[in-house]
Amino acid sequence: MKNIFLHLFVAMMAALISSLVPREVVALIPGSEDCVQGCTFVAGGWPVAYLVDHHGISPVGSVSLIMGFVGADHIRTPEFLLTFMFWLMVSVVLWNGLKRLQLHK
Repeated sequence: MKNIFLHLFVAMMAALISSLVPREVVALIPGSEDCVQGCTFVAGGWPVAYLVDHHGISPVGSVSLIMGFVGADHIRTPEFLLTFMFWLMVSVVLWNGLKRLQLHK
């Protein structure tokens, strides 16, 4: 049970830290006249960009988790969950790989 919480914690921290990886996404903004066919926005997150610069609210050209939590940047929940699941799998695979290495010694 302790390992489950460890993996969840590691995956959450890795997903949140991955927001520092600079990315760009093309997004459609409903109701916006200047982004009818999509605009390029600064984003963060790896392997999937989940933190996106909010059109017209946050400082242009920047994203941060703090601005995401206060609503100035947009946190895309499905993309965040994909990023979290990726890091969860990485954590489990690395943990099992290290356990196997220790068994062979």
